[in-house]
Amino acid sequence: MTERTWQMTRLAPGDYLLPSNDASRLWRIHRYWENGSAFWGSIDTPEAERRYLRGWFWTASYYVGGEPWQETVAAALQAEDDDVSVRDRYWHEWGTSYRTRQAAIDDALARP
Repeated sequence: MTERTWQMTRLAPGDYLLPSNDASRLWRIHRYWENGSAFWGSIDTPEAERRYLRGWFWTASYYVGGEPWQETVAAALQAEDDDVSVRDRYWHEWGTSYRTRQAAIDDALARP
């Protein structure tokens, strides 16, 4: 396991910022509620075989709002709110449906 250079910053319960070790990428690890509208598998999976997702899950996104991220991320977080178009302008979803926060962190930091 790689020793961490930076620590995570808690923004709110279930919402964290995590710089990569080289500080070139800023990750956002946050929890979200899945209400059963999504399922594992493809759209071609027969209804009887679908495993619907319900409960709390974690997602990992990275900041794409501009360089250097250290100067502009505060504005991105303030502008985000619940507006998906604004959120997508600043954050690119890397992975989703992680059962644990640690799984989201591990996957984000293992990216090429």
